[in-house]
Amino acid sequence: MTSVCFICLNEDAPQCRVTRNSKKDNWLECDGCKQWFHAECGGYTALDCKKFSSRNWLKCVVCCLRNIHTSSSQGNTDLSSLVTEAVQNRVTVSSRRVSASSNTVSKSSSALQHSASKTCILSSSVSAAKQKCYTNDSCVTDKESEKSEENPVLVSDTNTNENILIIDNISNPADFSSSKRILHEVNLYCPEVKIEYAYSLAKGGVAIHTVDKSARDFLLSKLPQESFGGGAKHLPRDRSCVTVFIKGVCTSVSTQDFTQVLKRCHIETIDVRRLVNRHSGKPLRVLKVKCSEENSKRLLLCQIVINNTTCVIEKERSVRVIRCYNCQSFGHLAKFCSNKRRCEFCSGSHLHEHCSDEIRCANCGGNHSASSLLCPVYISQYEVLAK
Repeated sequence: MTSVCFICLNEDAPQCRVTRNSKKDNWLECDGCKQWFHAECGGYTALDCKKFSSRNWLKCVVCCLRNIHTSSSQGNTDLSSLVTEAVQNRVTVSSRRVSASSNTVSKSSSALQHSASKTCILSSSVSAAKQKCYTNDSCVTDKESEKSEENPVLVSDTNTNENILIIDNISNPADFSSSKRILHEVNLYCPEVKIEYAYSLAKGGVAIHTVDKSARDFLLSKLPQESFGGGAKHLPRDRSCVTVFIKGVCTSVSTQDFTQVLKRCHIETIDVRRLVNRHSGKPLRVLKVKCSEENSKRLLLCQIVINNTTCVIEKERSVRVIRCYNCQSFGHLAKFCSNKRRCEFCSGSHLHEHCSDEIRCANCGGNHSASSLLCPVYISQYEVLAK
């Protein structure tokens, strides 16, 4: 292999633009004249060089042009002019495609700007109309309705979450990482269901978008347990739900029975679960209820009496005071704590399982545990965060 390209007569290939691979020169050998040349000089890109192998037969551009001139001199047809014309036509077509794509991008950007401005105008008019209706507390007159009919504002109320099915807790999530594999699994059990698209989730789950709500419900009921590695099929969780805590519910009352009682009171719930002790795992007399905003308002106005005991219904607090489980101080987590261990109940240096001393708070020294809501230090921390 020579160190000089026989086309440009240089060691380094000419650079048309500066890239991170500019220092790398791709060399090729012509199988016709056995000369070495730069890939850039021969009209080959770096992607073309990756496709070449030792089995490919390669001819340089000089050999090609020499064959064209030789055949044109022997025959009546001027092949060199025909080849030149074909090259010019191809360059013209490629330039037209580039210009057409740039025009399409510019048109789409201008259309987006126009639609955005129109959306802003519509939203401002709608908000102004709402403000007028609420302030005057009156209905729209006939003239105003006629004007609204001339320029109607269409608002889509379709919820895309109604067509989504989520599958979690898959035993072999790597087998369903591609959309093709997910669609194959659905077609294996429910081939009549039309799927819009499907994809894998970040934590190993699967999301399936159907064409309508009925197709989603069909998948939810007809997909067998062994499908998708025994994963749990459920609807997407509503992030707009409100959490309500009900304190004083006897542990003998199951969450299913409590849900049925709320249904009789026309209160629909999303999830009802009982809280357990962090150390022992024993069930507590507290239920955590997730429901919509409207149902939460009804639940907060209700009075629930169980075994002659009135339950306390509280909405989830927006402010949360963080307590370290290692030193029992406020403001940091246990995994970032470098202080000495202190018991939650007696503030000693032992674990809570071996606690037998009198109850004493590690923060204020009172006769309560460090997790008590009556601790003055906790109350002051809560007031600071609430402000």
